[in-house]
This record gives sequence, structure tokens and C-alpha cells, in this order.
Amino acid sequence: MSNPGLRSNTQLSLGVSHELLNKLNEGILHVDHNDEIQFANRKFLVLTESESTAIFGNSPIELYKVSNTGPSLDKILRMRNLHEPHHYEIELEKDISSKKWFRVSYSPIFDENSIYQGAFEIFQDITDQKLGETLLQESENRFRNLADASPVMIWMADTQNRFYYFNKTLLDFTGKELSDELGEGLLDDIFPEDREIFNNMLQISRSKRSKFKLEFRLKRYDGEFRWMLCVGKPKMIDDQFEGYVGSFIDITEIKNVQEELEEQTQELKRSNEELEQFAYVASHDLQEPLRMISSYVQIIEKKLHEENRTDLDEFMKYAIDGVERLQELINDLLNYSRVNRSEDPFIETDFNDIIKSVEANLSRLIDKEKVVIDCQDLPSLFVDQIQIVRLFQNLIENSIKFKSEGDPVININCEKRSDDYLFSINDNGIGIDEKHFERIFVIFHRLHSRQSYNGTGIGLAICKRIIERHKGRIWVDSVKGKGATFYFTLKDMHNKAT
Repeated sequence: MSNPGLRSNTQLSLGVSHELLNKLNEGILHVDHNDEIQFANRKFLVLTESESTAIFGNSPIELYKVSNTGPSLDKILRMRNLHEPHHYEIELEKDISSKKWFRVSYSPIFDENSIYQGAFEIFQDITDQKLGETLLQESENRFRNLADASPVMIWMADTQNRFYYFNKTLLDFTGKELSDELGEGLLDDIFPEDREIFNNMLQISRSKRSKFKLEFRLKRYDGEFRWMLCVGKPKMIDDQFEGYVGSFIDITEIKNVQEELEEQTQELKRSNEELEQFAYVASHDLQEPLRMISSYVQIIEKKLHEENRTDLDEFMKYAIDGVERLQELINDLLNYSRVNRSEDPFIETDFNDIIKSVEANLSRLIDKEKVVIDCQDLPSLFVDQIQIVRLFQNLIENSIKFKSEGDPVININCEKRSDDYLFSINDNGIGIDEKHFERIFVIFHRLHSRQSYNGTGIGLAICKRIIERHKGRIWVDSVKGKGATFYFTLKDMHNKAT
């Protein structure tokens, strides 16, 4: 049975030609059966900083002192004495300032009778590689020390979403050993209803090599499930996907605060609803006696008129006018309070039909004042249709009310923007002083006396509230004496109800 290794013949006793070996980029040694160096190529002499005359006849292991980081001298001798092919990595030092790492490949030589004749040894300089590995190991140790000291829970997963690293903070949280959590072990600690969501997020993110963020519940060492914010980021090395590195942050307290705020918000909403209901009931109860007073005052007016008491007739007219204005005020207050508690759904609405409805509602006023309304083609949006009719009606009615000497001309336009629609209603009326641009949208604020212009001062406040319910904003631009343009924005609410 033949032994592995190189076979020698009479010519091979000198090995391969020295000239050829001197051209190789690895260090080459040829030792005889006594383990004494018979030949060293030039590369070996350069790598080991040796002189040929100083090493011939010596054993290779006598050239350098073996450092503590490589295999021991005894182990190397045992491997060599087996006269079998083998490989090992060794750090050799000539002096304290000269240390090098080599990968040594040992190939024994046998004659035709399988008698050991010596060996060839190949020395590859791997010092730079080892230095890189050392630096990488030091960097990894620093990372692990920092990670273990971090209050944030840190994890790593491979390309198959199998967990292979957890920092001390995370293991302390779960109260388990690293071996329990490796692979898919951590999934057992996730709340059952969240486990599939978590796993699906990992799978989807892995397929896209994308970052992800997820909230889920994780069981603590005491059995309590706590809310976690999980953030994962692809781990890329030389543009190659190597898995994920991520973190868990305990957000249970934040979630509790959010729930408390939501409860308080709902409570405040209920409180507002109760106040609005109170306003509704109070105003409803007030209207009945007002109607009664109005009826009786009108009867008295007729009686006094029959007796030809013209002075009292005038007083009665004032009383009736006051009652009517009070009733109008109450009605407007009701309309204002009802805006935010409307139960009407947001439905797809053609705004061209809205304008037609407003024109029909105001047809007598439009004909009387000879109003010209120029309206471009408008979009269809999901809105509260009744409230949007009121919005346009209030604004158009205002344009007619505050007209200048000529016939009123009203232009209605709309512009589609990136995330909303910008509407504008322009008129040729008396205009508004810039200092009143904000004030006119405040409830009960009037710019003119009741003798000059009727109304309660609530109309524009209702418009503002309607727009805010639709997640938009409203404002005005004007020059006094040169008309006004009211702008407002609306989002397409896509069939959402408030």
C-alpha cells in the first residue's frame, strides 16, 4: 500500500529544479529524512529574513521562536514525526519586533519502497490576513461590550432570519440563556397574536432587503408581555446581504400614556357633545316662548292698529324685529354647534351640482341683485354634502351682501395640488381691510352695523368650522374697495366619515 506524499527517484533526491523553485511566490523548504534543511528558495529567505548559509543543516523549527498564540513546539514535532501531509498556521518571531504569521503545508517524500526521504514545506505569509482578523475580532469585542452595556436590546439574524446574537440586555429581559433564544427560539417569547405579524415582516423585509419598523409584544422574565418597538436594518458587507441587525425598545409606558390620552380625548369629546346637546336643548326650549311672544305681539299690533295707535305700532315693530333677530341668532348658533357633531357620511359629491343647488337656493336674491356667477368645471370629492352646500352658500351670499355699486360678479375656481384642492371665490364687492382678515372668522365679530348690513356675524365662523372638519383651512385676500377672494382647501376624504 503506497503512502501519500511525493515519490522520489534518483533525480528527485534533489527535488524539483532549484531554478524553478526560486521563481515561486511562496517560501519553499526541502528537508531530508533527518529533518535538516537541504534547500531554501529565495522567497523563503526573504520572508524569514534568513541567510542560506545559516539555516542549511538545521531543522526549520529552530529558525524561529514559536509565539504563545500559535501551536506549541511539541505539537509541531509530533505532526512532523508522523510523516503525513498536514497544514497548520503558526506565528513565528525572530525577535520582539519581528513577528509573522505563516500557513505551512507539509508534504512528505517517499522512495519507491515507501521509505521516508524527507519533505517539502510551503510557507505562505498570512500576516496581513491575521492582522485583519485580529482587528476584526477586537472590533467585534468592542461592539459586544458596548452592546451589552446598552439599555437598548440588540439582536442579529442571518440571511434566513435565524437569530444568532442577542446582547445581555435582551437576554436579561427574557431571562433566558443565549442557547434558548438562538435560531427561532425568540419567536416563542412573542405574544401569539403578534408572532405571525412579526415573522411576516421579517420575510417581506428580507425579500426586499429593506429596513422595517414594527410594534409587538414580548414576554418578560416575569411572564408579563411588554410592548416593543422593533427596528431592523439590513446588514450589508461588500454589497452582499448578510442578514439583519436590529433593536427592541420597551415602549409599554408610552403605549399606556397614549391610551390614557385617548381616553381623555374621548372623555373630552363626550363632554363637548354634552355641552353641544345642552346648547341644542336650551336653544330649542327658548324658541317656543319666542314664537309665542311673536304671535301675541303681532295680535296686539293688529289691535293697536285698529285703534289707530301709530306710535305703539312702531314699538311693536321693533319688538317683533328684536324677536326675529334673536331667533335668527339662536338658529345660527345651532348651525354652528352642529357642524362638528354632524352624523352625515362623507360621500362622493360633484361640486358642480353643489353650485347648482346654491344657485337654486339663492335664485330670488341672484335675480334681484342681477348677480353673475362664473364657475369653472369643479371636481368630485368625498365630503359632507350638506355642509359644503352651506359653505358655498354662505360665501356667495356674503359676496352679494357686500356688493359695490355695480352688479355683483362672482368667480369660482379650483386648482388640484399635490395633496389637496385649492378653491377660490372672488367677487367685485366692497372688499375687506387687511387688519380684519383674521377677525372676520371669529364668531359674533361684525365689521359693519346691523343698520348697514343684516346678519349675526356667525356665517364665516361656520364656514371655518366646516373647513376644519374636512381637514382644510380657509383664508381671505382683499384690498378694500376692490373686492375680496376667499380661499379654502379640501382633501379628498375617500369615503371617510368623521
